[in-house]
Amino acid sequence: MTKKYPGIKRSTRRLVYGFLRQQPQATRNDVAAALTLSIPTVSKYLAHLTETGLAEEKSKLTPGEVGGRAPSTYAAIADARIAIGVSITRRSITTVAVNLHGRLLASHRFPMAFKRSDKHAQAVGEQVRKLITEAKIEDEALLGIGIAMPGLVDTATGTVVYGRVIDNEGFTAEHFRPHLPADAVILHDSYAGGLAEAWAWGNLDNAFHISLNESVGGSVIFHNEVFRLEDGYPGEVGHITVDPGGEQCYCGMSGCVETVCSSTKLLDAGAQTMEEFFAILERDTKAAKAWDTYTDFLAITIRNIRALFGGEVILGGEVGAHMGPYLRDVWVKVENMALFGEHVKDYVKLSKQERHPVAAGAALHFIQEFLQDPGPQED
Repeated sequence: MTKKYPGIKRSTRRLVYGFLRQQPQATRNDVAAALTLSIPTVSKYLAHLTETGLAEEKSKLTPGEVGGRAPSTYAAIADARIAIGVSITRRSITTVAVNLHGRLLASHRFPMAFKRSDKHAQAVGEQVRKLITEAKIEDEALLGIGIAMPGLVDTATGTVVYGRVIDNEGFTAEHFRPHLPADAVILHDSYAGGLAEAWAWGNLDNAFHISLNESVGGSVIFHNEVFRLEDGYPGEVGHITVDPGGEQCYCGMSGCVETVCSSTKLLDAGAQTMEEFFAILERDTKAAKAWDTYTDFLAITIRNIRALFGGEVILGGEVGAHMGPYLRDVWVKVENMALFGEHVKDYVKLSKQERHPVAAGAALHFIQEFLQDPGPQED
């Protein structure tokens, strides 16, 4: 049975711990002044957070810095809890470990084609355990394992209710759980990517995040939170028609953004990775032609998003993470069709979460849940 802590209120614990997370170090007086709490109350919560391993007492300040008796300072321990994120695509399994400050501690990408099989689920488990060993994560520190996949996920049941991209319809966390060392949840990959982006920026008031990967998804972000619905997912930009009469999409329609802005459209030019594609772009005619066509449709997509949502449009995913030197190509094309004479540079931006955004967002799901009630879960 989990130890109980009489007199500890979860709301106050969240406030005190949240303040510590934002500071390199803080004294009792710093916490009391910032949160308008009494010194005895602050002392109690600092002792509690220290006892439960979420904070630590640091060295005392010198008397000359504060006058009188030198006070102790306290700091949140970033690695006190860690979550694992997994991104599953058609071609690979990516795992990351993320701490309470959202920092990636370790990561791996394992090439493996997705199959609806126990062998694939077992491989996911092996990659998770390998990462846990490498990052030296203790059992009591592990919050959970977020598994991000293409496909619409019913948030009430955790079931993939539409999964034609990689044939995972009907999947729940139970498919993977026998091979995992902790609680797990399945998440829509676009939601995970948007969550990672919101964390990376920290101040997105109104934005639309486009996830430009093997499949194309989107996230609607209001007040730095990803907007979700129980029975679906808003932001399915991949299924807006931009090329009427074009290639048929797996959704049954033709000319969807998914069919023209998938990262595979660039890799088909002869590159194995996005790094390789952008490395050859300026000297390879086939790559340059693919990029020109790709950015034509991406510009139309951005204009449509801007017309519908306003706010910032953030280009993410593996394409967004590598297009930095070539963002101007996108700006120019959007500028030619911009609404009301807007300055495109003001709202078309690149992702700040460059490393494994989908896997990182899957881990951040558990980090975010924990921060709502940081501490042991009393019975």
